[in-house]
Amino acid sequence: MLSFLKRLLRWTGKLLKRLGMKMLHESDVPPSPTAGSAATASNIVCTDCLTIGFWNVRKNVGAAPDIAQLATTLQNENGRRNDVLLGVSEIDNLNLAKILKEIKKLTGDNSWDVHQPPSKRFACFSNVPVVNTLGEAALGWPVVINLDDPNAKAPVRCAVWFVHMRAPMMTFSPENVSSADALYLHKNIIDLEGNNYVHASIAIGDFNADPYSNAMLGPDHLNAVMRRTVALKGKRVIYKGKPFARVRPFFYNPMWASLGDQSISNQPGSFYKEYDAGNSNAWHLIDQVLLRPSLIHRIVSGSARVLIDSGRSRLLNAAGKIDTSISDHLPVVISLKK
Repeated sequence: MLSFLKRLLRWTGKLLKRLGMKMLHESDVPPSPTAGSAATASNIVCTDCLTIGFWNVRKNVGAAPDIAQLATTLQNENGRRNDVLLGVSEIDNLNLAKILKEIKKLTGDNSWDVHQPPSKRFACFSNVPVVNTLGEAALGWPVVINLDDPNAKAPVRCAVWFVHMRAPMMTFSPENVSSADALYLHKNIIDLEGNNYVHASIAIGDFNADPYSNAMLGPDHLNAVMRRTVALKGKRVIYKGKPFARVRPFFYNPMWASLGDQSISNQPGSFYKEYDAGNSNAWHLIDQVLLRPSLIHRIVSGSARVLIDSGRSRLLNAAGKIDTSISDHLPVVISLKK
């Protein structure tokens, strides 16, 4: 009888262990987001917004319906008509005219238009007036718009730079490539600001670098910091008071707030790569949005985020990884008070 009880206890212990391991494994898969998730496209409260988004769709023709639906969802957040600029890259085979027609049909809004640079690397769908579109420079494309400012005699002219920097794979020093691209891009942004053609800049897109990389944080690169209090200083002076001193303006990077655990309320990355020989982070936040300090007061709280739903399709699979049948990137968006 005693031996039977011992065998029963051993068997019960093994069963409980297996059950515990199963539950632990299942807890690693994030639950499906609800309508209140910060990673969905329709949970941000804003009565009069400009929403700017970006999506690298990886040359996938099948992404066209999701682009149209995403534009529609962003316009109709909270049942209000929002102004939208939605940039897309890797659009080689997409029929832009067909997507535009679908957006107009879904929204019932004929004010939508599509814009492209001569390079054809980007496209921008918008339902707001575009002042000008310039040629692509330094792996970024500036689209110029006006932002209302009740305290000024004229609107704030803002350049929205849609960005797609290189992915320096199969190189001995990928950080050198990213840093060089970031330096060149920021120089072109500063040059456009310097001729007083624009008063503020936003850079949004696929930077192919995490927020904590040299390309993003380096003072001589994009100089994109995580703290508002630092960014609001406006600029950093390096070697102040010396003949070789230089001034570098700050960008504010609100995407830092997304770093952390994957959960119902947070999506920590826009690109997934498991088993990288040089980096153990499976999620990478390489699609980001940067803003000049003068625009910080316009940011709608919680609106800078990675989306996991286009409004038509869930963009993550059952394991919580990116559903690559649509794209290998997730979209990023931010909303500003006009």
